[in-house]
Amino acid sequence: MRAVVCHQEELTVEDVPDLEPGRGQVLVKVLRAGICGSDLHARHHSQLTHDTVKEVGYDDFMTPEDRVVMGHEFVGEVVAYGPQTHRRWPVGTRVVSLPLVRTEQGLQMTGLTPKAGGGYAEHVLVSEAVTMEVPADVPSTTPR
Repeated sequence: MRAVVCHQEELTVEDVPDLEPGRGQVLVKVLRAGICGSDLHARHHSQLTHDTVKEVGYDDFMTPEDRVVMGHEFVGEVVAYGPQTHRRWPVGTRVVSLPLVRTEQGLQMTGLTPKAGGGYAEHVLVSEAVTMEVPADVPSTTPR
């Protein structure tokens, strides 16, 4: 799939491996992604942020050497479910999620670590437990 990858503070569009949902995960097709101040800060100050959050016990925050698909603010539609999910919504349902995903390496910060790519890609993995349907009365596009 295509994604925007951050490496050494540079952003490039690259082909990255397709995602497969794991236990408790949902594969989501990204429809929109926001650019947050945290993304800008992480892009230019990832080493400082990595060192700071490591002090509170999170070792996986991105560093300049990592290749990270950023983007922790996104909306998308359900594509597929991994094992041990409740399959709460039909495929095609619009959803949003907290930017945290449980992986085999533990709880990860979506879009801020190489272990959990974010919404600057065609697809993103989310944890079903912290995901919710977007109400039908919310417009699918932003008025201009």
